[in-house]
Amino acid sequence: MEQPFERGVSGNGSYLDHEAATSISGGSSLAVAKINCLKGDRFKMGKNFIAADIGTSETRISVDGALVLRIPNNCVFITEPTPESFPAGEGLLGSLEAVIEGLEENPVTVLFGEMAARYSANNQRPTPLEAKHKQYINIVSIIIGAALGKLERNYNNSTPVDLHIALPPVEVSKARRVLESSLGGEYRVEFPKLKRAARVKFDNIYCYEESRMAGEAFMDQLPEEYKQGTVLSVDIGAGTTDLALFINGIFYERSAKTYKIGGNTAREFLIDDITAEYDYELPIGEAEEVISTGLLRLGNSKVSVVENVNAAKAEFAETLVNSIQQYFRAVNVPIQTVNAFLISGGGSLTSKVEGSRSVASFVVDSLKSVCPSIDTVEYKGDARLANLDGLCKMAKSENSEPAKPAKAGKEKPVKEATPVVAEEATPTTDGVTE
Repeated sequence: MEQPFERGVSGNGSYLDHEAATSISGGSSLAVAKINCLKGDRFKMGKNFIAADIGTSETRISVDGALVLRIPNNCVFITEPTPESFPAGEGLLGSLEAVIEGLEENPVTVLFGEMAARYSANNQRPTPLEAKHKQYINIVSIIIGAALGKLERNYNNSTPVDLHIALPPVEVSKARRVLESSLGGEYRVEFPKLKRAARVKFDNIYCYEESRMAGEAFMDQLPEEYKQGTVLSVDIGAGTTDLALFINGIFYERSAKTYKIGGNTAREFLIDDITAEYDYELPIGEAEEVISTGLLRLGNSKVSVVENVNAAKAEFAETLVNSIQQYFRAVNVPIQTVNAFLISGGGSLTSKVEGSRSVASFVVDSLKSVCPSIDTVEYKGDARLANLDGLCKMAKSENSEPAKPAKAGKEKPVKEATPVVAEEATPTTDGVTE
């Protein structure tokens, strides 16, 4: 049966770069991609795992480090599946309707991404005001991502998988036990528009600090000159920025911190600037388009506001650097002892608009004004996937070595990996391939 989405594999069987594997326009997308920094023998199969990085705009999920699912975080919960008269859109992006059995007493039906946006203007999204591991929408997106991943990898439906998840540092110590309860069942997930279904069951659950994971990914690509000494990982997301110190290539305990300032902060600065200059309060959706294009629509004309966009990014960078200085005081490490800042995250991406600079470049400028001698290193590959790359690295490490208990005694030991035998998909009595 035809697979629901591309595998992202070239003709010789090797995984392609993110851009080559799948190109989907727009910020809210589900794409299949290669994990950038994990290659070759490190991907020899051990225990099957799902890695989950929950962002503001999307949940990024990796299956065994071999592919990435990027699930938009806008959704609508409905009482029953949509009728046939409500068609799916083009490809998988237009087909994200799922019915989950086993999560509640009755089946849970949910639409994500394009289908949710077409069904209702009132979409739910994760909120920064509540812990990530407690939000129902995040639990649902992880289950759906795991089900899609099992279909893509053609796993035996009875095979449980380990879950490795990145969370804000303040959540890590207590999250695992909560997640063992909220994700402790066995779920059947049907995708009505795809006529396919999969079963999901998680075995061991591991929680890691978000701010640490990007740094762990960096360690695999860091130039030798920075592997001795102190480096700071700076992962800039849409809603938060994660910081973590590494000394001689090893994570510095208790240095992982998350600050509620991200690329969206630059957007708010831009809205204020446009309001002051043009007497026009820019809606959030339009503000994101202005940052992307550098153009502001006024009536029937478009005005270049690249300078305003750059000014907003510069203001954000100054605010972030102030937070970084506070961070060093909090961890009691002099900023002058740091050899390099490692920059990653979707908020650090280079702009495609002529004359518009990346947020990362402004952050570098602000950091140089504080510490002129510190180097900056930008992530090689898709900077948005740095956290996920780090999660996959940790998952493979757990599979290859006996698990080491965390200081708080929260981690469960990894069970011995068993080989997985793929089974042919078989149709059920209701015509859904499972």
